[in-house]
Parts: sequence; C-alpha cells; structure tokens
Amino acid sequence: MTEDDNSKLTQAQIDEIIKLHVKYNKGMPGGKRCVLQFKILDKLSFHGADLSGADFAGSSFVGADLTGCNFDHTNFYACDMRESNLTAASFKRADFRGAYIANATINRTDFSSVDMREGRLMEKAKGVRGQTSDMTRDGGESIVSTSFQGSSIVNSNFKGVKAFSADFSGADMSGVSMIDADLRQANFNETNLSKADLTGSDLRAATLERSNLSGANLEWVETDKETSFKDAIRQEDSHSELYDGERSLYDQLSDHISFINSAGKIGKRLGVKEKDFREVGDIKKLPLTALKATQCNFSGMDLSRLQLQSSILIGSDFSNCDLTAADLRGSSFRHCNMSNSNFAHANLKPLQFSGKQMPVSLEKAVLRESNLTGADLTGVNLAGADLTGADLTNTILKDAILTDTVLDKCNIDKAIR
Repeated sequence: MTEDDNSKLTQAQIDEIIKLHVKYNKGMPGGKRCVLQFKILDKLSFHGADLSGADFAGSSFVGADLTGCNFDHTNFYACDMRESNLTAASFKRADFRGAYIANATINRTDFSSVDMREGRLMEKAKGVRGQTSDMTRDGGESIVSTSFQGSSIVNSNFKGVKAFSADFSGADMSGVSMIDADLRQANFNETNLSKADLTGSDLRAATLERSNLSGANLEWVETDKETSFKDAIRQEDSHSELYDGERSLYDQLSDHISFINSAGKIGKRLGVKEKDFREVGDIKKLPLTALKATQCNFSGMDLSRLQLQSSILIGSDFSNCDLTAADLRGSSFRHCNMSNSNFAHANLKPLQFSGKQMPVSLEKAVLRESNLTGADLTGVNLAGADLTGADLTNTILKDAILTDTVLDKCNIDKAIR
C-alpha cells in the first residue's frame, strides 16, 4: 500500500505492519518502519504493540484500541483520536500537535515531554473521513489546537508537556501530573483537576473557570492577569487569607509565591511569627512581596537582590546578611537586628502605591557596623535606630528621618543628603 492510498486498513494489515516495525526497531533483516500518513485506522486494535518512532501524521484512530502500546517518539501530528482508548500506553516525547483526542479514555498513560502545541492541518488531510478538518473542529481554521475535550485522563503523566493553547475543557484529569508543563492559553474550563499536580507549570493566559481544583498542587505555577480561575472550586477557599502556621514553612512560601504571581487568584499570603527561614535554604530569587514575618530569623542568609517590597518584618533578625542590591521598598523593619549586614546599593526608597508613598521604616533597628554604601534610603524612618560604625559612603539620606538616631563612629559626612 502506498502512502497516498487513503483506504481503510484491515486488522490483518496492521498486525503485519506492527511485526515489520518491531523488526525495524531491533535492526533485524526484513524490518520496515511504520509510516502510515493520512490513513483510516478507525476501531482497529494496536493493543500492546511497540510502535515507538512510527509516523501516523494526519491519520484517523477514531475508536481505536491503543491500550498498553509503546508510542514513544511517535508522530501523531493532526491525527483524529476521538473515542480511542489510550489506557496504560506510553507516548513519551511524541508529537501531538493539532491532534484531536476528544472523548478518549486515558488512564495511567504517560505523555511526558509530549508536544501538544497548535498544529496546521495539511492540505492532504482535507476531505478525508475522520480528519480534523473544518467539519470536525470549531472555527474553520487551518491552525488548530490539540483537544482532549471531554476525555477521561485520570492518573496520567503530562510532565513537561508543551500544551500551548490545548483544549482540556470538560475532561476528567483527576490525579494527573503536569509538573513543569507549558499550559499557556490552555482551556481547563469545567475540567476536573482534583488532586492534580501542576507544580511549576506555566498557566499564563490559561482559563480554569468552573474547574475542580480540590486538593490540586499549584506550587510555583506561573500566572498573569489573563489567567482566569473564575468560579473554580478550591478546598482552601474557606480558609483565612493568612496561614495559621500549621503547614511547613516551605509549603507556605510556595503558596505565597503563587498568591503574588497570580495577584491573589490562587495561593495564600504568608503570615508567620518566630520562624527560622534558614531552614528553607536559598530564597533570594523568590518574589517575597507583601510577606509578613515578624520576629523571624534570617541571620547570615544570602538575600542579595531579594524582592521584599511592602513586607512586614518587625523584630526579625537580619544580622550578618547579604542584602546587596535588594529591593526593600515600602517594608517595615522596625526593631530589627541588622548589624554587620551588607546593604550596598540596596533600594529602600518609598514604594509608590495607588498614588501614595509607603516609606521604609527602620525605626529603632540596629544597623551597627553595617555596609550601606550606595544604598538609597530616601525618606526612610531611622528614628531611634543605631548606626554605630556603619559605612554611609554615598548613601542617599534625602528626606530621611534621623530623630534620636545613633550615628557614633559612622561617616555620615560621606552620605548624600
């Protein structure tokens, strides 16, 4: 059969093609790679077959049995796989661009590192029964998204998939793993994502309206103002905005980051007291805006270039910390121990918010022997602070409040006022 023959293949033909492909993969004489482009393979059984590396571009698998198969590195570009059964199959690094997998059965299936981006329907596929043409896809466009609409996809692995603009609407994806997946502009409306793991996934401009996120792990996900969680179900929805400290500090930080990155749509703002942040490890690259951590221990940590704007850190220990070039605008460090710390070129200017200025407060803080060279302390409240022995070379102190500030043995004359 030639590649241009669009007739439907029989089960006997498929069985023979599978045998030849297995020989091909093993390097045996008489082997032949499976290349079945634009073929009609509806309702055929591929159960348990090893067709890794095969090419099925533009073919139709409507109602086919693909259970237990090995399709690693296989090309399913623009294939029609509606109502097929993909249970326990492996599709690692397969090409599913533009594939149509609506109402399929997918259980314990491995889609790790699969490419599910949009695909262009090819001219050769037009008019062929079962193809993803204008008759079977909405919009009548030649550029189509991979669709799992209404499918059952429980307990499957989508780790690292490229699913830009993919359609998972109405699907049952309970327990799936989508760690580090590219889900930008994906459609999860009315999708069951209960107990799903989306850790580290990119959900920018994705829609999850009326989705079930009960028990889902959304740590470290990336969202933006276009991400929509309207009417989504979350178990945490009944909780207060600030955590009560029962969860681990690491988990609370993860959800705080989700809270910040999503502008409060998901996650929870962190509010803790008397916690040791040294146990968490490296936090300097984390967005910790709006953090509330009073009487906590940060001593000796590398916090260079840390984003810590509009935070409340009253009474915390920042002694011997590296805060080089950190952004501390609008935060309160009242009564903090910040002795022997490096604030070189740190930004402590007022934070502009809703037309108002939120100045930094270092009121009654201890900054003995600290390095403030080149730091911008414009408008900072240093009332009652102890700057004994601090290096103020080129420190900007314009409009700073220095009432009762201890300036013994510091070079205030080298500051910019």
